[in-house]
Amino acid sequence: MMSRQKLPGWREFRAIAAMVLCLPFMSCDTAGSGRDVYVLIDISASYFPRAVKSMHELGLIVIPMAGGDTFTLAYIQSCSFSDAAKVIDVRLADQQTPREEQQGEILNYLHNGIPKLRQTEHTDITGAIFLAAEYLKPSRSDRKALIIFSDMVQDLAPDCVRPASLEQAHLSGLTVILANVSKTSGDNEDPEAYFRRIDKWTSQLKRAGARKVYQVNNMEQVEDILEKM
Repeated sequence: MMSRQKLPGWREFRAIAAMVLCLPFMSCDTAGSGRDVYVLIDISASYFPRAVKSMHELGLIVIPMAGGDTFTLAYIQSCSFSDAAKVIDVRLADQQTPREEQQGEILNYLHNGIPKLRQTEHTDITGAIFLAAEYLKPSRSDRKALIIFSDMVQDLAPDCVRPASLEQAHLSGLTVILANVSKTSGDNEDPEAYFRRIDKWTSQLKRAGARKVYQVNNMEQVEDILEKM
């Protein structure tokens, strides 16, 4: 998916594009007063089984979304700072019928796209957050949420270089939700490691400007936070 750019006949094209899922060669217009919901799902080996479950549950977020809201789904993979990591990017139509068609297309992908998923060997959470921040920054919405489904264990590939902190990500104004953070085998041996990991990421996200950081254990809690935005 390419970065935003004005194409020939953009005004006319945008009117049609708002009715359908964004295609690989375009991006949705994220400006407006609706909510921007950006979802990251970890597809590395350590989280993959939970990732599949989370994909199924995302419908609880998608179905209540209103016209003008945007929904973006990207994967946390071996090296995640790439537009190729974004697999859904939709601005929902204001009219009910086309909006319901869009939501149906999203749900279809969430259910039927799972068999095509391939787990990755490494986990680049930092790159995925930087990609989300870059995408959300131009939006004029004051209701922006970044939802992360992961065990929050970063395991960078040797050729994937990332900064030690998230401060350059500029997450100002974002509500961040750490959802369904799974426990590793090491956490079973040292439960405090689980809480230290969550605290570490929470601190980094806040230092990068996040408005609020939540840690929740089910999709109903995610839905409740989004509803109150």
